[in-house]
Amino acid sequence: MYWASKWLIRRDATMKEVVKRHVIPLMHDVKNQMLEVTSVSEEDKCRWMNQVLGKIAKSEELVDDDEAAEEAWKECDVWEERRKREEERTRREEKRNEPWWKKIRDVL
Repeated sequence: MYWASKWLIRRDATMKEVVKRHVIPLMHDVKNQMLEVTSVSEEDKCRWMNQVLGKIAKSEELVDDDEAAEEAWKECDVWEERRKREEERTRREEKRNEPWWKKIRDVL
């Protein structure tokens, strides 16, 4: 949706209002629906949320709503930190569950 918004605004500057009132709220709806998804790993959900929030922030910058864009970037940072923590937890869990011969190989 971000690229469509960018294209609309480039073609006609009066489309900023349409993007602001219709497209960005739709993007927020997508974000909210993604929060409810339970069929994917937490790490993948964090990646998706990070991408969606980045596109929302860029779209809000296109319509000159810098305050909302800043909020979206901050939320994006929070999801990125969450993804890193989840990735580290997964790595520790995999290491703990690996077979004993791999653990010995690492020591030798």
